[in-house]
Amino acid sequence: DSVASRGLGDVYKRQLICSSSNSTVINVEVINTGTIEAAFGTLNFSGVLDHQAGGIIKGVSIFNMPTIANFTNNGTIAPGASPGTLTVIGNYISTGNTILDIELNGLTPDTEHDVLAITGTNVVLEGTVDVSMGFEGTIGDAFTIATTSGTIATANLQSPIENVDFDGKRYTFEVSYPDNNKVVLTITDKLDILPPNIITQDITVQLNASGNVSIADTDVDNGTTDNCTPTNELQFSLDTTDFTCADLGDNTVTLTVTDNDGNFDVAQATVCLLYTSDAAD
Repeated sequence: DSVASRGLGDVYKRQLICSSSNSTVINVEVINTGTIEAAFGTLNFSGVLDHQAGGIIKGVSIFNMPTIANFTNNGTIAPGASPGTLTVIGNYISTGNTILDIELNGLTPDTEHDVLAITGTNVVLEGTVDVSMGFEGTIGDAFTIATTSGTIATANLQSPIENVDFDGKRYTFEVSYPDNNKVVLTITDKLDILPPNIITQDITVQLNASGNVSIADTDVDNGTTDNCTPTNELQFSLDTTDFTCADLGDNTVTLTVTDNDGNFDVAQATVCLLYTSDAAD
């Protein structure tokens, strides 16, 4: 298939999809601010491709690059289709504005996480990696997110990659370039970012013979849990634990619970203070 020339400066602001199982040739100048998707077959660019910020090149098929002189890459490169591998043929280049959009749903390349497979050499890797986490990883997990048949001439992707959140965990990744022909993301930190789930209960206590009573920080707890910290390691703190005759009746107290990562939450309960016949006047 072929997209014939319709004049210079053709702009794709919406979506251009290569859905042919054969080879599709685009020989017009393309200014991409929308989405170009290589879904099947081979998508060949023989003219100028100006991939601008906001534009997306994505897919699981083959993308045949223009020559370096005819290619500008300031947009997003998004391999896969939740997830998958996008094969790029040619001398891949990027800039400080380029975003490599990677989805991680597991440890297996292609079927569980995205891969940019570059058939070419003197690869220029600059810009940022935008990671979408879809499973619970472990510190030390490594993901090969890009490969090249040649070598990497410029290895300058932003690292570390921070603040990648999934299911109450926050991940940090380091970027490395083993053998100078691949890009690997490695989880170097994993932090719990969810506070404990506090459940309180109202209680009734009686003054002692001296007209005083004290309660424990956990007396108003009714099954507080945390997604990471065991219950016996949670820190409980009650704003008021000592009461006197002046506190007869209902008293609102505030329970603060903190987990091992410093996340905390607060909840209130009622302490009903009763006067007993043995209490001092």
